Order: sequence, then C-alpha cells, then structure tokens
Amino acid sequence: MTNEYLYSWYNTGLPTHIDALRNVAYLAIQHHSQWIDGAPDKPWSEEWFIAITEWGDRVVLIALPNEYSYDFKTADETYIKREKIRRWMPFPDSEYVDPRMPLPEPPK
Repeated sequence: MTNEYLYSWYNTGLPTHIDALRNVAYLAIQHHSQWIDGAPDKPWSEEWFIAITEWGDRVVLIALPNEYSYDFKTADETYIKREKIRRWMPFPDSEYVDPRMPLPEPPK
C-alpha cells in the first residue's frame, strides 16, 4: 500500500465512523451489564430478559399478551405480575438498545 492510498482512505471519514461504532458497541456492552429498576416496557419485554423479584429470586421472563391478567411468564409457564419485578436487565444479545443508553454524537 502506498501512502497516497492510505491518506485517501483516511480522508473518506471511514475511520471516524468506525470509531463511532466502537464507542456505541462499548456503551451497549457496558449498559447491558447493569440492572434497571422496575419492570421493562415494550419492546424490551417482548424478548426474554433477566429479572430480580421482590423476594430476591432471579428469573428469566417474557411478556404475555395484553389480554392476560398477569404480565410475564417464565419458560415453565409460571406467571408473575409487573409489580413483583424489582429490577431487570436484557440479555447481552438483545435486539433492542438499552433504554438508558445515550445516543452517540454523529461523526463530523
């Protein structure tokens, strides 16, 4: 590779975009490992998530349809109300961005 090629590649702004993506990925990983108070709203509750109940138990839950009287269920069909969830966190492979995550500044 010549210096001219590297210089032209760098001036496209691509490295700035790559750095911005790295920052977003870092923030996402950092926020995914923190507990969020209360129970999740949609769309986060439509995926399986980890929760701590008011009794201190850790459970994995997913939202039930609105017509149910309970709000969430476990894999073994145990039902639980929203009020019983003290904290929650999404799984690291969640498709949704953490609701508390700040949006990054667009690259200039």
